[in-house]
Amino acid sequence: MAVRFASSMSKAKFGNIAQVFSSYESRTAPTEKPFARGVNSIQLFNDGSRWWVLSILWDEESPANPLPPELATPAK
Repeated sequence: MAVRFASSMSKAKFGNIAQVFSSYESRTAPTEKPFARGVNSIQLFNDGSRWWVLSILWDEESPANPLPPELATPAK
């Protein structure tokens, strides 16, 4: 069973829209080294009474596509 942990997050908001980037680490156990890392991208819209998730995208880290420094955390 894989366990996924959020690592870092950056947020941007303009009016009724928001964008959240969050990095993640996937592990087989909480104390194990991550076997995968990547970034989630979440777009939200506020209709005046609540936030709605419009889309969620993600991409996995690779040697050609490393995590950006602002979202990278040292692997434990």
